[in-house]
Amino acid sequence: MGLSAPLLAALGGVARQYGLEGRLLALGVQTIRCDGATAARAIGATRGACACAVPETADHRAIYAALGFASSTSVDLFPDEGPDEIVDLSRPLPVSFHAAFDAFLDAGTLEHVFDAPAALRGLMGALAPRGVAMHISPMDGFANHGFYQFGPKLFARLYAANGFAECSAWRIVLGGDDNAGVVEPIADLDAPFAPSETGARTLVLFAARRTASVSAFTAPIDTHIAVEAGVRQALALAPLPEVLEGLRALGFAPRPARGGLGRLMPWR
Repeated sequence: MGLSAPLLAALGGVARQYGLEGRLLALGVQTIRCDGATAARAIGATRGACACAVPETADHRAIYAALGFASSTSVDLFPDEGPDEIVDLSRPLPVSFHAAFDAFLDAGTLEHVFDAPAALRGLMGALAPRGVAMHISPMDGFANHGFYQFGPKLFARLYAANGFAECSAWRIVLGGDDNAGVVEPIADLDAPFAPSETGARTLVLFAARRTASVSAFTAPIDTHIAVEAGVRQALALAPLPEVLEGLRALGFAPRPARGGLGRLMPWR
């Protein structure tokens, strides 16, 4: 998938919201789809100052450091991608990965794994206490990109059932190029979405923090009725006002438009 300016701006907001630091497990070897100055501006607008300088030719390690991580380990199934470790997410992760990371970032990998539940179980087990799970996944307009498209309800219910809290999600509506789009928080992670009026490709960025240990994996249950009072409010974490202001300054926040989705704003 790669990390474009809108995605970096959204990740900067997550870094500020969750105080990202420590050791990162990165799925895939991400291509950075903008130059270093653009990347630093995108991250800095929502995170605050970058944790370190971003070189002009930014690579994934520099981006992870700018988000606040002290170290990163990339994993992939294919050696040609140049990962730090060769890992099949459909199988149990190496024992050395257990509770070894302060966060993981799935930026366009999970949809390519046939046994997604197995991958999710393994990734949860790789997180240390208070670790942060992050997914950037296709939600709409990506048919045949991979095996699956995901919505925020799946992630919210899955993580809430397995010892995670502070769930939050963003909808990222991509524009005509890598540096255009809309980034907006999803207030209700359980509510159905209306069909997009733009026909644009849409991603979901989801994050949650491990707050409790669980003895066994719990499969989430899907229902639209008899939802316990307060469940939706408990799932949603409002983004910091400073994050929203940073997105607006970059032109990524939605502006009012018929249907309420907002116009696609180019990078400025």
